Amino acid sequence: LMLSVPTNSGCVVVASAVITDEQATTITSVLQQLKLWNPDWVPQYVFSDFSESQITALQNTFPGSNPLT
Repeated sequence: LMLSVPTNSGCVVVASAVITDEQATTITSVLQQLKLWNPDWVPQYVFSDFSESQITALQNTFPGSNPLT
């Protein structure tokens, strides 16, 4: 799992995690930890693969965000 943010020269990976499966609960736990480390971070838009588990995890962790696939 990799988290990237846009910069003025492209996207930069700011976090990564090795996960054992692609279940929503696993992805949610990683996103919750990142959110814990960055409590003021509230992404408006989130880009992900077209994966139900990723979309579910993103919506659970950031309820106001709009997942883009």
